[in-house]
Amino acid sequence: MFQGDDDFEAFRGLKMKRLLASFFFCFLIFRFTVAEAEWLYNKQPVTNSPFAKTDGEFGAMLVFTDKPDQLFEDWNKDTLEVHTDFVEKIQLNKTLLAAIIFSNCSADKKGKGNVTVDFTVLDPQGKVLTKKRGLEVWVNKTAPMYRDLELSVDHIAITIKDGQQTGFYTVKALVHDKIARKTLSLEHQFEVFE
Repeated sequence: MFQGDDDFEAFRGLKMKRLLASFFFCFLIFRFTVAEAEWLYNKQPVTNSPFAKTDGEFGAMLVFTDKPDQLFEDWNKDTLEVHTDFVEKIQLNKTLLAAIIFSNCSADKKGKGNVTVDFTVLDPQGKVLTKKRGLEVWVNKTAPMYRDLELSVDHIAITIKDGQQTGFYTVKALVHDKIARKTLSLEHQFEVFE
């Protein structure tokens, strides 16, 4: 099952860190060309893939890690570069963290962003295991500078326990920029093995 109350555990990021998009985020770059924005994942373009999308300048990517403490520690270092491992496989009884990395949210008149995420987790047969709505990506905080990457404030931790199915699980994320009235629909799978 999932950890924590109500079948999942939400993590709040510590101090958020800005990254210039032109620097590597462990093989992840948010790169802008004259015509469009595109994500790179393991050094390969993934423009508007199921797990990384843009709408105009607003972009978001759904990522998984099995080392959340390391991700938070590295993210909060005073550097422009973050090295971390993103995974798509996890062993039974191990915890996988799903997070959103985003860029270029809109700001209100006070310069504040308002971005939330709705997560849905599906088992290998497509049955809904949990839904969590309105988690904070970036709410009532100064909107990040243009082209800077940010890590979502809230994340979900998923642990598939003994007795549950192995196979491919799906995480869906609706990322809402409420000021721009834009929603990015992201989907990413991870494999659970014994």
